Amino acid sequence: MKYNSIFNLSLLVLLLTALGCAKSDSSTNVTPVIPADNKIGLNSLIINEIKCRKPDDFTLCGDTTKWIELFNPKDTILTLEKGKWFFTDSLFNQQKFVLDTTIYIKPKGFLVVWFEKQTPTNTSASYTQLVVPTFSISKTVGDFGVYYKQDNISSIIAINTTTYNYPSDQPKTQSNGRKPDGTGVIQLLDKVTLGTSNN
Repeated sequence: MKYNSIFNLSLLVLLLTALGCAKSDSSTNVTPVIPADNKIGLNSLIINEIKCRKPDDFTLCGDTTKWIELFNPKDTILTLEKGKWFFTDSLFNQQKFVLDTTIYIKPKGFLVVWFEKQTPTNTSASYTQLVVPTFSISKTVGDFGVYYKQDNISSIIAINTTTYNYPSDQPKTQSNGRKPDGTGVIQLLDKVTLGTSNN
């Protein structure tokens, strides 16, 4: 009887040790988790800055003509799951471009959408980048929208949209964006802040 008790106690210690190890392993797992549909909603991803004209000095915003910066306002990683996220320059054609790869955006981080056939080579790696070669935004008057499709639902929901109207004499060295990041109306910024805070 005494040996059975010792054996049972030993098994209990081994079981508790195994559980403790499993818990420790899972707590160090930093792989982003794709969120459930109900965690995605209005303003989960915000249009934060727009550059629709080529500057005279390419070093100000990369060797591209047009780009849009999107901002993750959350304190957690935002997962843009492929096949569920859409970008468009026409609010009447909401599914113009569908994301064909899963993208992770850091907490309070940025996604720069390039309207080119390839990613510019002289840009920083501090932000996430996406190339949209199938359409381009207008230089003066236009729309841009971010949409999301929930599982088992035929329609898609608007995450964030904007209609802009920029005068032709606006300085090429300036962009338009929200200040502070993610809030307020889009306005003329003092300088281009590609992939960084407008604050």
